[in-house]
Amino acid sequence: MQNEERLTPPECELEEVLGNIKPAGTSIDRDLLMFRAGQSSARHRSRVWQFSTGLLIIVLCWSLWSRPMPETIERTVYVKVDQPGQSKAKPPAASLATLEWRVNGKWHELKLD
Repeated sequence: MQNEERLTPPECELEEVLGNIKPAGTSIDRDLLMFRAGQSSARHRSRVWQFSTGLLIIVLCWSLWSRPMPETIERTVYVKVDQPGQSKAKPPAASLATLEWRVNGKWHELKLD
């Protein structure tokens, strides 16, 4: 010890006795301790999430079963089809430098020469 000259004789004797003490061997089984800790934590587990999930499944099944069947609606729709020779569309231009567009049924053309 650093301050040996400042110790009294009873303190020196106590120091010597404490220095000779050996630690006792451990009697703790690590595997058993971990097993008991797992058992203890499993006993206190909350089952709230399992109960709420089961309740949600029951509510979902009930809502699917009690839903009314969809109604079938029949409608007759008449579509006017142009005759093959009466197409109002203008054929595409042969030149790549021509820009064409249609506004209110009237064709406009811009030539980029």
